[in-house]
Amino acid sequence: MSHARQLVILTIGLLTSGLIVGAQAPVQPPDPPRFRVGVDVVRIDAVVTDGDGNRVTDLTVDDFELRQDGEVQPISLVQYIAVDGAPSEEDRLQSTARGGSLRAPALPAARLTRDQVQRTMVLVIDDLGIAWENLEPTRKALRRFVDEEVQRGDLVALVRTGASWGALQQLTTDKRILHAAIDQVRWTALSRSGIGSFTPVNDWRTGSSVQTPGGGANTGFTNPDPLDMKDLDDLRESMSASASLSAMVFAITGMRDLPGRKAVVLLSEGFTFIESGTSQPVDRVALQVRRLTDMALRTGTVIYALDPRGLLSGSLTAEDNLKVGGPAAAMGHGTERRKSLLETQDAMASLAEVTGGLAVLNTNDLGRGLQRISDDQRGYYVIGYSPPEGTFAAPGKTPRFHKVSLKVRRPGLRVRTREGFIGESDAERTTAAPTPQQALNDAAVSPFLATDIPLRATLVPGYDVKTGSSVRALLHIDATKLSFSPDAATGNRTAKVDVVGIVVDEWGVPLSQRNSHFTATLEQGASPRTLDAGIIYSLIVPVKRAGGVQVRFAVRDEATGALGAASEFVEVPEVKKDAIALSGVVLGEESQSALTPGDETTAVASASSPVLRVFAPGARLVYTYEIYNAAAPVDTTVTLWRNGRPFFSAPPSTLTPLPRPRPTKAAGGIQLGPRMPSGDYVFQVSAVTKPTGRGKPRTATRWTSFEVRATP
Repeated sequence: MSHARQLVILTIGLLTSGLIVGAQAPVQPPDPPRFRVGVDVVRIDAVVTDGDGNRVTDLTVDDFELRQDGEVQPISLVQYIAVDGAPSEEDRLQSTARGGSLRAPALPAARLTRDQVQRTMVLVIDDLGIAWENLEPTRKALRRFVDEEVQRGDLVALVRTGASWGALQQLTTDKRILHAAIDQVRWTALSRSGIGSFTPVNDWRTGSSVQTPGGGANTGFTNPDPLDMKDLDDLRESMSASASLSAMVFAITGMRDLPGRKAVVLLSEGFTFIESGTSQPVDRVALQVRRLTDMALRTGTVIYALDPRGLLSGSLTAEDNLKVGGPAAAMGHGTERRKSLLETQDAMASLAEVTGGLAVLNTNDLGRGLQRISDDQRGYYVIGYSPPEGTFAAPGKTPRFHKVSLKVRRPGLRVRTREGFIGESDAERTTAAPTPQQALNDAAVSPFLATDIPLRATLVPGYDVKTGSSVRALLHIDATKLSFSPDAATGNRTAKVDVVGIVVDEWGVPLSQRNSHFTATLEQGASPRTLDAGIIYSLIVPVKRAGGVQVRFAVRDEATGALGAASEFVEVPEVKKDAIALSGVVLGEESQSALTPGDETTAVASASSPVLRVFAPGARLVYTYEIYNAAAPVDTTVTLWRNGRPFFSAPPSTLTPLPRPRPTKAAGGIQLGPRMPSGDYVFQVSAVTKPTGRGKPRTATRWTSFEVRATP
């Protein structure tokens, strides 16, 4: 194999602007299955364990007794649903755990179709209710959870209570997106928890009253202490707790129609029903709790809770500053802390118990706590029964809550399920068809894969001094799924396609959107098999910020309304801070190194092009990328990875960069072995600046995936 330095720049076309709307209504997909409280049947899910906490999987209808409002109901359905368990060896090898100088790049995960989803989980990080000292252990536990517990059939999202609530657009199977969101979790000054879980006591500064100095008639008279902020703190805490609970209501509402077993995992130090002179704080929090439990019971969502404070006693610490000789006061402060600790934990435990979940409290191993929660969702029973007449409120009548209790007749077993449901049937789904633009946008932001038109996106992030950061995108479209209509004027056959690209941040907040349109032409007399390899559509999407973003694409056939969707997470290089950075890597076979589809047009695809990147053993590959902010010579190294392990590493090559701010264009070639095993590989390039003086070397890496496939 060789590692030559040659300049090979691949030309990528620009994005067209404007959207042309087709005249025909889009094809409506069938209604997806969902949890439903209806007139005919009520379905609940339950987890059954033995005395050692192990799941029991062999129960039948005869093993359960179900009561609604105290009356035994005949059970018509008992089915155990098993969720795939431990991560595969490939998942372990592709783990994105931090640390180590040589780490396998994290590969993108394929988007799931609706019927492939086994679990839908929303991790609610209550940054409005987590102390600063507990955030890093929380982030560490979340990273471990993502690496070890999130499996291929899981749809997962992260929501912060103190930030944007658009994250349900980020339900994903891609661990890179989840890690990027975890890395952005920060303590906020709006948090009802400070630096530590408990505010340090300072008896020298606070008190309920102050003695007026001097004597005479004013001796012994007390005035309110201007430093006593208890009522204001109570109001602030109740508003913060209400906001945290509102975020959970939002998350559960967004999960209403999602498949799989739905769960919300709350990572929080809890909240308190404040007892004070005013009833407003109590009413505000209680109202949100009722809304939350109501929505969870309506949608069949299980709530889990994890307390990141670990094991606490509530006793005084060295940070507290008490007056000398005040043991009674010290005891009072300790009692108040223990009371607060129990109240906040009881609130979370109650939420979990009502919905059939569990609360993990008083443990210093937060990673193990999240594993317990994950294990609890690996298998459950679906139990169905026909409710008595009158269970559901008639139109215009107020529905009431119906209590459900479930008992296992087999001795020694424990069952957990939700406590009941609201006697109101789900509203019927609207039958109004979305507009073509709505259908296109919905396909792009949906967590599910639109499969009418297979679509694949290859992204190359980069930077230009004049235009700033952008993502170059190549979309591969399966042309056999497009509807080509005859053009009477030319005799050609054409297909008109609408395109949308939406850039969102780690939390699903849209940053920018570009709409486009193109016409694919099959010339008169051309074989219908001409486009069997697909077509490529090229565009450039501006990005206003550096860092991790996800670019979501959708295409729509104007004639039929058929849809296709693709998305890709990409790290846009940070160039303005003078740190060394790399653009994306374009990788193709030597014969395909000049991809020139033309501006605002399409091109016929090739399997060995930089879009599909499928190469035969023995092929010679060429690659190109750009280096930014290299003020000194740079050592570049190419490494091939297979199954999470280094497969080949070329000797380092030294490049002399161009003067800043001009980027340094780098390229080279690599020869695949004639007997190279078929399978998926990762091509990675690393650039290390040589240290000058007392400076330290700096490293930047980029990678792209490819496949080796032997010709039949």
